[in-house]
Amino acid sequence: MKKIPIITLVLIGAFVFCGLSYAINEAIATKEGGSQSGNFGIPSKSELEGKQCATRTVGSYVSDTSVDCSQVGLNCLPAAARQFGTGCEVVYQCLNTAKITSAQISACDKGWEEYQATIQKEETSQKAQTECTKKGTGIETGVFTKGLSPACLGCGECTQKDVFQEFVNIFTFILQIAGSLAVLIVIVSGLLYITAGGDMEKTKRAKAALTAAIVGVIIVLTAFILINFVLGMLGYTNASSWFSPSLQ
Repeated sequence: MKKIPIITLVLIGAFVFCGLSYAINEAIATKEGGSQSGNFGIPSKSELEGKQCATRTVGSYVSDTSVDCSQVGLNCLPAAARQFGTGCEVVYQCLNTAKITSAQISACDKGWEEYQATIQKEETSQKAQTECTKKGTGIETGVFTKGLSPACLGCGECTQKDVFQEFVNIFTFILQIAGSLAVLIVIVSGLLYITAGGDMEKTKRAKAALTAAIVGVIIVLTAFILINFVLGMLGYTNASSWFSPSLQ
């Protein structure tokens, strides 16, 4: 029987050893969900598990094509959801089971919808306010509309300040009329006193009328002072203009 050279036996043994090592490594890699050798760089299951595979923002689903969960037996499932300034973001990862439920995603979406509705409402209100201001700016003010805001004049969107201003306008008008009458009575009383001609009765009536007129003027001036004082206590500025108090 011909003897096999030792070098040949060594080569055969090395070949068998390499083959067994390769088979064992492949078996281990397959059990873990991916090949660790000889599969041209395919990652293992442990490497892909928990890795982000996609995101969804404001209803737009964006997949990460560089991550394929299915090649190691995993699925691209929702892992987290959060709200931020421009929407609701859902993060997807390579998982066996989703980390968040569809109810949590819906709650995130609902919060975003409520946020959008609030923003839209504010924008609509701001637009209406701008239109009212623009409309009210061209309206000429009179005795009872002096100092009112353009929004109040244009659309009736009056604030507390406008209400106070209207009260001031009305009260100021009454006091101005009363003050004018008091001054007129002073003048008439003075004429009656001058033309009394020594008649005690006429002189007495002229003095009484003059006294009443002076008291009326004092009351009018006191009322103006009180108006300005109250408005100043309420924190309004420029409320101390005589005979024309304003909240502006």
